[in-house]
Amino acid sequence: MEDHLALQTAENLRAGMTPAEARRQAVLKFGAVEAIREDYHSEQGLPFIENLLQDVRFALRMFAKSPGFSAIAILTMALGIGATTAIFSLVDATLLHPLPYPHPEELVRIEDDLPGAGATDAGISIPEFKDLQRSGIFQYVVLQIFGSANLTGASQPSRMQYEGCRRGILRCWG
Repeated sequence: MEDHLALQTAENLRAGMTPAEARRQAVLKFGAVEAIREDYHSEQGLPFIENLLQDVRFALRMFAKSPGFSAIAILTMALGIGATTAIFSLVDATLLHPLPYPHPEELVRIEDDLPGAGATDAGISIPEFKDLQRSGIFQYVVLQIFGSANLTGASQPSRMQYEGCRRGILRCWG
């Protein structure tokens, strides 16, 4: 850039200008040297990466200045990222992915209301279950059982919660 300014200054001197005026006119014609230098630098380098590296260096200096604050900030961010990941995993598994069945929109759950006993969603009885199996309306019918019972034996009775299907108990907990 200095060579270009020198050439323009020499040309202005040949045109009869004073040395100070020749230099001033050369700078005006050439433009702002710093702006040109910055434009050249941004074209030759990778400004995004350079700015990112500057920001990382600055952040590391600030973390080194106050390690207590840094530890709390890093821990808070780690907990936030972990909680967000866990919630997204749960939502993804339950709401976003379809059920592992060929036509999950065709699944139905049948429950019985017993108005005389004041019970709602009571499930169905074994004879009703067998009638649904024989009806031909459904491709498959599975009976699921949820509830609790007293388990007795040689020792003190225990109250057990259970979940099962017609082929046997799936889960049982006390």
